Amino acid sequence: MKKLIISLGFLASVYSYAQKVTWQKDVESGTQDFLSGLAVTIDGQYLVSGSSIQNNQNPTAGSNQNKGYDYHILKLDQQGQKVWEKYFSGNQHDYLSATASSQEGGFLLAGTSYSSLAVDKKDKSNGSSDMWIIKVNENGEEEWQKTIGTRYSEEARTVTQTLDKGFVVVGSTNHPKLGYGSKDVMVVKLDKTGKTVSQLILGGKGLDEVEKVIPTNDGGVLMGIYSRSGVNDRQSKTKINSKDLLSQNSGLNLNPSHSNSASNSNTQTTGNTQSSNPDSNSQNTTESYDINFYGKAFGNYGEGDYWIVKLDKNGTVQWEKNFGGSEDDHIRTMALTESGYIIGGESRSQTSGNKTAKLEEGTDLWVLSLDQDGNEQWQKSYNFKNRDVLMSLNTIRNSNSETKGFLIGGYTQSEGKVQDKDETFWMLYIDNNGKEVWQGEED
Repeated sequence: MKKLIISLGFLASVYSYAQKVTWQKDVESGTQDFLSGLAVTIDGQYLVSGSSIQNNQNPTAGSNQNKGYDYHILKLDQQGQKVWEKYFSGNQHDYLSATASSQEGGFLLAGTSYSSLAVDKKDKSNGSSDMWIIKVNENGEEEWQKTIGTRYSEEARTVTQTLDKGFVVVGSTNHPKLGYGSKDVMVVKLDKTGKTVSQLILGGKGLDEVEKVIPTNDGGVLMGIYSRSGVNDRQSKTKINSKDLLSQNSGLNLNPSHSNSASNSNTQTTGNTQSSNPDSNSQNTTESYDINFYGKAFGNYGEGDYWIVKLDKNGTVQWEKNFGGSEDDHIRTMALTESGYIIGGESRSQTSGNKTAKLEEGTDLWVLSLDQDGNEQWQKSYNFKNRDVLMSLNTIRNSNSETKGFLIGGYTQSEGKVQDKDETFWMLYIDNNGKEVWQGEED
């Protein structure tokens, strides 16, 4: 049996440039787990999230225990001690990709489900895979859930809460009629009760995968997309209503089933059999909302580019920007500054395209600072040898909430022959202009 140990460490004071760990917690598991995120709660605690195969040694007679991956969340207090632990299961694999802390307390969980209606999943499957979204309170208890998808494959990748206390869930679809390429970005805007407000599908003629979405100060969101697409050269798609689309008998099911845990408390399922409870989601009313489309307006500089897209509070595209060199450049994450945005990822490109930072070796970190309109302020590369992978980027602010610098975390992998400092985790602190202040490494 493979065992994964998750270690969490927190810096005592980045302002004094100290690298002192205040506490560290090992979370042991008897099965194979995937860690997908760590969120800070409104009360200063921590939510660890990921996907796990439960190791139930004493299943009850007749139980429908899932043998695949489940959503797995664990809340830790400020000292790293476990407060509670929860699983959410279907009857197939379910992968939790992202979580967001809500302003009123609790969390939104977003991931990809291959399950039908069974165990904790209250909605039937629409296709190969669906977005499975669950809202839980501060104690990890479900408040509502919904399944969004078509008869093809949809995946949820990242989620954030917006200023109106609603949520934006972003992932992908490979629907051949609704999309532009082999994989397109799918944006779902929800209100705070889980009702769908709108959807947006955008992409070019190749593959586009979202990596991160963050809220902006005007109520919209900024999306970071890894794009392997050229400019969209197909006829522009027109806006359609979800009910009109369903009435066309096109084989689509864009109606998101929506389950409230209170109204479905008596629902019971065995395998894929739906309950006859009239409140079950098989009887849910079709939501009415607009589905909008946006074709990529810029071609790539190389194999893969950073594609940055800004949406306003209504989910409309305000601007888009492409950044890349002649090879592969992979965006990973983003954060807000008081003057705009900080963008981070990895680059294999030499100076070319609109990449002016030099490549030192293998794969380097590539970080850009943009203003609020997406215009470049500066860009820098950083190298730790071989293949450097960026995992996190956080804005550090002073007591006046002004940007002081950025804390970057990741690891280095060997490429070919193993050399010194391969397979090493590192942290990098840079100032507001991208100048390196300190770095630390751990084998």
